[in-house]
Amino acid sequence: MTWPTRIGMPGGIRTALDESAARWSVDQLARPEVQRRALEDAGRNVAGLRDLLGEVTETVHRSGAVLVAGFPHGSSALVVFAAALGEVNATYNGPAPGRLVHDLVAAAGADYQKADPPHNDSVFIERPHAFIGLLCIRPSGRQDGLTELIRAADVVDALRERGADLEALQDPCFPFAEPEPKDPSAGPPAVHLRPVLSGEGTGATVLWRPTRVRAGLRLRPDALDARHRAALAAFEAVLTEPGLATRVLLGASDLLLLDNRRALHGRTPVAPGGNDRHLKRVKVHA
Repeated sequence: MTWPTRIGMPGGIRTALDESAARWSVDQLARPEVQRRALEDAGRNVAGLRDLLGEVTETVHRSGAVLVAGFPHGSSALVVFAAALGEVNATYNGPAPGRLVHDLVAAAGADYQKADPPHNDSVFIERPHAFIGLLCIRPSGRQDGLTELIRAADVVDALRERGADLEALQDPCFPFAEPEPKDPSAGPPAVHLRPVLSGEGTGATVLWRPTRVRAGLRLRPDALDARHRAALAAFEAVLTEPGLATRVLLGASDLLLLDNRRALHGRTPVAPGGNDRHLKRVKVHA
């Protein structure tokens, strides 16, 4: 596996970061100024951390994803480390209104067991998160529940090779619906019209969540004409092509950091015997 790049965290940094970050609770770290202070303190007190953070953030910005091996399991350490990319933010991280660190536990229900097709997070909020962090606490004992990754640049290349209508996919007309409100009297959910693809080459970005677009099309069937529906069908077909996605089995203490604009992520199914799978997730504004 050449992508994402795998960077090991030395044991001394792991222990010292965990101890430094543990001075703050996750509730305290919900304030951006506390995140910055905790990050600055860790940078001063943990030998080698600044160089490691520099390598990790440069790799994410350059290639769209990085895998850090040997990461501590503490939630505070996860928040402090991810804060090197921006502001760790709770919006829509788990059940509304969201959590700074959300536990993805397969045993919690079908939503964490069934296959999750490649997608971006936070597609329907006004300011989608720029980065996602996934820390594996415990992988599935069946070695399933693999993380799937697809680079936006590879999607663009595949669509161009097949003569797809890239210009249509860049039009801001694709309907992304917000989730249904819990209060029926609130009326139908809002629908946001946005492009699916933007940019070219390594700077290409993608915005996609099939459930939100299908919900948007039910609410706004007029949003797409025949041309844009055909372009969308070509886009969805490309995402299923063999070889496009990179599959990663996250092991215990593996931290995957990815650019939520330049890479799609998903999950293969978790069989009933793999219900011990447990990940922690953070979302970051640039």
